[in-house]
Amino acid sequence: MKKIYNSNHKGFTLIELLVVVLIIGILSAVALPQYKRAVIKSRFTQAIVWGDALKKEAEIYYMANGEYPTNFEFVTSLPIGSGLYIKDPKNGLTIAHAYMAEESGFIWISLKSSRYFPGMTSIGYATALNHASQQYRGKSYCLANGQATSINDLCKGISGSKVLSSTPKGINSQYRAYEMK
Repeated sequence: MKKIYNSNHKGFTLIELLVVVLIIGILSAVALPQYKRAVIKSRFTQAIVWGDALKKEAEIYYMANGEYPTNFEFVTSLPIGSGLYIKDPKNGLTIAHAYMAEESGFIWISLKSSRYFPGMTSIGYATALNHASQQYRGKSYCLANGQATSINDLCKGISGSKVLSSTPKGINSQYRAYEMK
């Protein structure tokens, strides 16, 4: 009788290859969302750095002039473009918008670029200036725009708190604010 299987033949069977492809598919389905979330968190951390840098420079301006600036022309630590746009110095793309809410004493950063912040066009960071109204002084907020569940979940995770019943005065009311601890 003739041997059907040659034992000298080296290689993988189709079933073995399919099992490997299946395992890789399952791992990527689980890992990819976690990876994206980690990337978004790191990008949001950059917004915190920008917001705190703007706050520091606004406080220095306040000490020198007795009032807060009405724009960000005084900023030297960030690549602020015309208006209130934070730009990537390498290619000039707008990454975020910076706002000064004078009536409540907030500086807030709204992330804008889907290239730099995939899925984050509706998230922001706000920090109160030292001479803000008493109820906000020393506080920072994660801001989620609208009902995007992933963004709201991200803010809950970063801040460790529930959404505030009302958005602090001077911040766009379409944002939901989560006080950061």
